Amino acid sequence: MNIKSILFLALALSLLISCKQKPDQESISEEEISEYYSDDLPEDFVDFYNLFSSDSAYQIQHIVWPLSGKISDRDSLGLTKDTVWTAEAWPIHHRFDSMDNSYSQAFTNFNNIITEKISDASGFYTMMRRFGKVGGEWNLIYYKAMGPGE
Repeated sequence: MNIKSILFLALALSLLISCKQKPDQESISEEEISEYYSDDLPEDFVDFYNLFSSDSAYQIQHIVWPLSGKISDRDSLGLTKDTVWTAEAWPIHHRFDSMDNSYSQAFTNFNNIITEKISDASGFYTMMRRFGKVGGEWNLIYYKAMGPGE
């Protein structure tokens, strides 16, 4: 991967995760859930997700450390690399912003593992987060950083 590609991916990721919340969109409403998310999300997940997206201390406390996932750096075979994030190096994630419909967000619920997928309009660049209950509370359990999908 050349330096321009790496810089583009870093910029895209930082824009996606560091965008500020709009004042009128501080939490997901029940109407948004029924309108945009076709899968049945548990009620307690919606409350968790809103707090996770708005409170950095809560977010850090609700991630299984060290967090497993993937980064967009490609290995010699062109596959994304496995990685592990630590609390000390974690980039705080904020509420999703479609950036004027440049990105889309979708949730799926499979056996109470909630997968969130964010992708650009072309579907080429994607980010994935998985949430599950650990010790009776929702936590982020997996994170694939924004990059070309596989």
